[in-house]
Amino acid sequence: MDENPLRTIIARLLSIRCGTGVEYKFDNAWAVINAIRCDRGESSLKWHTLYLIAVRIYGPTLTSEQE
Repeated sequence: MDENPLRTIIARLLSIRCGTGVEYKFDNAWAVINAIRCDRGESSLKWHTLYLIAVRIYGPTLTSEQE
């Protein structure tokens, strides 16, 4: 991923919306969501609410275990 925070945020939101990795090596939304969950540091964690909203609104395809 690019070091530009805005580019990372947009890529993550598009990945959730499209159900596949956008600018990620992953081929599904769950892998991107898992990468988001592994974020550490206050600058990264402050965006988690936005990602949760995106998951709720866009509803990427997830298995029952992933939900």
